[in-house]
Amino acid sequence: MSNTSDKYSGQRCLIFDESGNLGNSGRYFVIACIDTFNYKSLHNVMKKKLGVAKQLFQELACLHSNEIKAKDAYPCIKYHILETIAHKELSISYIVADLKYTKPALLEDKNILYMDSDDRNAYPVQAADYVANALYGWYEYNDKIYYDRFKFKIRNALRFPYKNFGK
Repeated sequence: MSNTSDKYSGQRCLIFDESGNLGNSGRYFVIACIDTFNYKSLHNVMKKKLGVAKQLFQELACLHSNEIKAKDAYPCIKYHILETIAHKELSISYIVADLKYTKPALLEDKNILYMDSDDRNAYPVQAADYVANALYGWYEYNDKIYYDRFKFKIRNALRFPYKNFGK
């Protein structure tokens, strides 16, 4: 029986995750996309890196059953994982919404974009979690240290709404 990473061999995979929240706090909401034909390679490197991080930082390993979320990770973990992601054959696209200009009705369903990155085979989604978290940090806090690790991989970036974004 093949595992999850084998079933996407040679296929283009778009892996999404989000960062920020819809209306509780913070001004921006980010949806990041990793675009790759090498799902298995991304899966394997994330599984390995997060496995090592769980061994070194056991206090983080117990927070979620199968992952270390980027928002909980220590800076050294984020930095290393984002550098690792940036060296894979992939590109990154994202959209960031300025919630100041978002219709309140769109913010009512807090689970509208829920993705289960805690599944035991969701290592590529965890990669997207780290990318989305770094993008959120850049927009929300002007923290570019993590963003700078992968900015050369960005193919598309959309800011919404275009005319009023960040004003």
